[in-house]
Amino acid sequence: MKRLLVILIALTLTVIGANAKTPSKLLTNAAICESTVHFSGLPKEIAACMDESQQDGLFILPSSWVLGEIKLEELVYFPIVYLRNDEHILCVFEKTAQGQWQLKFENPHALQIHGTDNTLHLDSIDFFNFRPDQLTQWGLLYGAIQYGYDISFSGQQYSIFITFETFSTPSGWAFSFLQMNPPKAQKSAYLNGALYDYWMMVQTGELLQYNYALNEENVGFFNVTMPADMSVWDAASFHIDQRIDPMQYFVTAQVDTAYHGNGESVKLRSSPNGKVIREIPNQSEIDASNLNDDWILVRYQDVFGYVDARFVKGTTAYLRKE
Repeated sequence: MKRLLVILIALTLTVIGANAKTPSKLLTNAAICESTVHFSGLPKEIAACMDESQQDGLFILPSSWVLGEIKLEELVYFPIVYLRNDEHILCVFEKTAQGQWQLKFENPHALQIHGTDNTLHLDSIDFFNFRPDQLTQWGLLYGAIQYGYDISFSGQQYSIFITFETFSTPSGWAFSFLQMNPPKAQKSAYLNGALYDYWMMVQTGELLQYNYALNEENVGFFNVTMPADMSVWDAASFHIDQRIDPMQYFVTAQVDTAYHGNGESVKLRSSPNGKVIREIPNQSEIDASNLNDDWILVRYQDVFGYVDARFVKGTTAYLRKE
């Protein structure tokens, strides 16, 4: 499994250089992606829509436009990110029926990072992109707007990917995935000690999926139920250190082997259909990652493993008639 952020960064084209800087306090010592330009580098149709006061800033163009994958004359909308001082403003331009470009709206929440740890630091803005052929569930526009950046705190490095979804969150920006990059390979506390050199937390519909990889190869994953309140995933107020721990999404459940079995203990396994780690007595209380999968990751007496969901009361598999 290739690291998505690495692929996306590799697709960018040098315009003014990866180490371009702006006077922003937030961007002090932070590298900016290579699709960043000064005012003179904007498409002339877009530059004509900008105010004179904005000409001293920096602008991040969609990498798809820089690479020639999309053309301005074929678009209805064109987004850029405007950087000035501590502002990261998404500007979306619209082509009128007469073929003239105009500023449709501005959104001031293109990049806001939060954490309870005062060592949190923005390392770089990695990419900004626009895919006019990708419609989002919550989109006001035709197309998907995507933004990625790297942060570090408490000795750990994280890459974050967000999307502009207009109606799904108060700011319009929603968390999409996060990747944690430890300084060296570690053992997973959840996947029976599996070694990994990075893990990703990804939104997949109503679930959050935690993926672990070593040397670009997937070594395992598990799903947790995502909170229904979408405002939790508002990128403008998202506290990374308060949301990455998967245990906060686990739910309390009870083993019941009588409904589909013989009423005896259930086997806790290292992986779905994997080796048996221990036995869990019937009627025991466990912490379950979710109630929807056929095999679910659970914690029993501080030991993590997988159980057949048919033997966990309240799961989809348990309620399914055989």
